[in-house]
Amino acid sequence: MPEICRFYGLVMTMYWNDHNPPHFHARYGEWTAEIDIQTLALLQGSLPPRAMAMTIEWALKHQEELRTQWERARHQQLAIHRTFVIVAVVCMQFHRSPIARSPEPRASGWNLKMDSWE
Repeated sequence: MPEICRFYGLVMTMYWNDHNPPHFHARYGEWTAEIDIQTLALLQGSLPPRAMAMTIEWALKHQEELRTQWERARHQQLAIHRTFVIVAVVCMQFHRSPIARSPEPRASGWNLKMDSWE
């Protein structure tokens, strides 16, 4: 599952072939949740209150990018790396933490390490 963003122990991901309604997944340690992109409502699972608040705040700032990624996934189009980099840079600026993970599969050549491209 490709990572969209990672900060403060939270990991935001989106499956390419997932069910409706449009949503993304948030992980925090053992906790997992599915968040509706349109309404930012909790669809399934749970997160601790502080992690949920940070997830919703992040999603509100990136709602348009999340919608775009969902549409591309529904049309079975892989997002070009530039879109991931834009989301990653904005995520990094918003949370001031480095992103050191890349979307799966790594064999595709995508690498979001901000210090190098492979």
